[in-house]
Amino acid sequence: ERFRVVLTNHHIVLDGWSLPILLQEIFAGYLGHRLPAAVPYRRLVEWSADRDLEAAQQAWRDVLAGFDTPTLVA
Repeated sequence: ERFRVVLTNHHIVLDGWSLPILLQEIFAGYLGHRLPAAVPYRRLVEWSADRDLEAAQQAWRDVLAGFDTPTLVA
């Protein structure tokens, strides 16, 4: 009557933002709940194409200003 789920992953494959989403989907499937249809990848591509690349690059330059060498983020 007891179960244990063990899930391991590499941070390149699964990050802290997407882990809860994955777990919700795993448990929904286990409980027999239907998942909504996946959003087409084309929407991400279209959204990405509409972004201001120059503004994004400047934002990252501002955030990383002053870092001259690799830095440990604890």
